Amino acid sequence: SVGELVGERLKSDGRWFVQRNMLTILREAKIGAGGIDLDKFLKHTDPRVRREAIQLQFSDPLTRDRSIIAALKETDSQIVKVALQAARQGLPEAAVPVLAKRVIDPDFPPEYRAAALQLLGRSNSMLALEALLRFAMSGTTLLGKPKLAAKSREMLVGLSALARAWPNDRRVAPLLANAR
Repeated sequence: SVGELVGERLKSDGRWFVQRNMLTILREAKIGAGGIDLDKFLKHTDPRVRREAIQLQFSDPLTRDRSIIAALKETDSQIVKVALQAARQGLPEAAVPVLAKRVIDPDFPPEYRAAALQLLGRSNSMLALEALLRFAMSGTTLLGKPKLAAKSREMLVGLSALARAWPNDRRVAPLLANAR
């Protein structure tokens, strides 16, 4: 019965904070969206409403992967954070290209970069490998040997992911030898 009341309120009240609160009630009560069309809320101008709508979609196995991909493309850093948390339970393979591209983007929230690299390290995708190499390697020496990037959290996470997932790759093996 709560779901029906929330649905009615969402249709009748257009204020952003009411919509956000109603979506939060649905999510926290684990009711799901039911018959509510979330597209309107996923395109809302206020990121707080979009965040709640996306989190509601994460609970539905049919929309989870698509929602994670959409959330990773968001400009609001809190929505990206929520997407990264949801992806810990399994990063959809279709999200790897999006995350690999976003993590090297200068506009990507730096506080979430290490978490994104950890997720990419769980993928077997060549796009993930390329993104991880960008953080672990900083070019080559005059003799053509790969150089380690400057020590940073992102570099260490990237290097550890490379060691775990691609230790025998022709570009990774020499880099790991340098790190040792």
